[in-house]
Amino acid sequence: MPERISARKRIQLQNVAEREVLRYADSHGLWHKHVHNVELDQVQLLKMQEMDEHNNTIDFSSRRTGKTACKEMYELKDNACNPDQELGIVAPREAQAIVNLNYHLDAIRRSPVLSNYLAFKSGRKQMSDTRYEFANRSKAQAYGIMAQVDGGDLTKASLEEVDDMPKARLDSRFLLMLGSSRRLGASKQSRNDPKIRITGVFKGADTLADMAISGTYRVIGAVFGDAARNLLQRMIAADLLSADAVDVKTYKYPIPIANAMLAMEMDLLQRSFIMQMKDELSEDEFVRQLLCINIASRNLVWEEKLRRALHIGFEVGLEIVEPMPGEKYKKSGLISFGYDHSGHGERKESSRYAFVVLEQIGNFTCTRYARTWPPGTDEKIVEADLLAYWQYFDPDCAIGDAYGIGMMTNLNDQLYFNNLTTINRRNIGEGESTASTWSEWAFAPLRFEGMTKHSMAQAVRSSFHSHQAAMPYVEDCDADKLTQTEQDMRLLQRQITNIVPMQTKTSYSTYKMADAKLGDDCFDAYMAAHWALVTRGALIVPSIIQINHTNRAKLLGQKLRATG
Repeated sequence: MPERISARKRIQLQNVAEREVLRYADSHGLWHKHVHNVELDQVQLLKMQEMDEHNNTIDFSSRRTGKTACKEMYELKDNACNPDQELGIVAPREAQAIVNLNYHLDAIRRSPVLSNYLAFKSGRKQMSDTRYEFANRSKAQAYGIMAQVDGGDLTKASLEEVDDMPKARLDSRFLLMLGSSRRLGASKQSRNDPKIRITGVFKGADTLADMAISGTYRVIGAVFGDAARNLLQRMIAADLLSADAVDVKTYKYPIPIANAMLAMEMDLLQRSFIMQMKDELSEDEFVRQLLCINIASRNLVWEEKLRRALHIGFEVGLEIVEPMPGEKYKKSGLISFGYDHSGHGERKESSRYAFVVLEQIGNFTCTRYARTWPPGTDEKIVEADLLAYWQYFDPDCAIGDAYGIGMMTNLNDQLYFNNLTTINRRNIGEGESTASTWSEWAFAPLRFEGMTKHSMAQAVRSSFHSHQAAMPYVEDCDADKLTQTEQDMRLLQRQITNIVPMQTKTSYSTYKMADAKLGDDCFDAYMAAHWALVTRGALIVPSIIQINHTNRAKLLGQKLRATG
């Protein structure tokens, strides 16, 4: 058993730890090396120097360049060296904020100095998975953006992935916790100037972009004006950026030095991995997240509009619905199914069976479930799964890809034989499987082509651009920590912004994938489910033509009577 330490001995250890904490308080590099044995590189030290000079800072450097670690190490030193500070670490979800807090907690665990500098209350060490407090009364706590946090006395805020946060919520709840001149229990001599540190990458929303050019926040480790435009020219020359992706002459945003191109030159990122990501990611996503350039979306559904749908789903707590065997889903609105068949995609690995469930709640189209099956899966397995999903969700309308008409025919028969629908497709059109009868089936086949596909795609675009779509937020974990359903939902969200309209000689557009490796199967399934809600499974009403016969004598008689 560990040796018990008396209160008097603990105070002595805290005094020794405080002396060591303040020994190199004026030097970031020496402090982190001395206190918890971490060596910072020159880029991180220069960023910390800028944070010393500016209270409000933004760092949107390339992914995997250590911007979050740099920010949290700075805040750890600031808490240890300055009394009565309160840091709020804020992210879209609390689990994501805890990941940032772990930078602090891991440093405390590996450092005897910081471990002995922790506060004790009633014999309990003030460190948990969501917070910690030092003996100088400085503390840090992790929050999700939707947390109820009224009453806090924050002096500092550490914000992560602000493009995923609803800006109104961020401004009205968390940032207003800063700025109090009266803090209970805090010394009047303690520092009380609010500081906001922001990290993230461009994701197509306006939150981070507006902050970067507002003048309120200092973009650290970045070049501006002509230097930024020269850097754009270098990226174009290095074939990392296409010349038509951004207007070099009018580009107004700063560009971080730690972007993918310069990070490869400084050996901060592996060149082979970055070039692989260039091939794997869509061009817009690579440019925003790795080259740190804010460009407008050129696809059917803008990234900004998808982010808005995620914000709406995040604010209302929209979650993925996992079907449960033997149970029924409690509806809040109309339910629709959309299904895309495998076997006719541009690439084998991007042509999967895909299935999407939507629910119309008020004016909002909410995504409830997404599922994919690998290429080559037996159609009987897919048919059995779709039958089980029908039993659970009991949809009001459903549309599937007519490319799999054989499986769709069997599925409709099974739905009727299992009393899951009152529609017997054998009684429609003498039981023939033709395009004229498909619309009357329970799970209606439809060809995703021509003017029909154009109308379906434009209906999806209208839903997102009118802010009437809501989707579950599933971006707070690494891909290897997501469940299969969450991975399919994330794939659906990426594919929605992966579709590019192409002009043709006809009166309607055709649609292709910006990144063929990403695929469009989930988008097609979403498009079918959305079209089912738009049409509500309406039947084709036959035209009625009325014909009236008359003769010349009657016409002359009507004319004579009219003239009197």
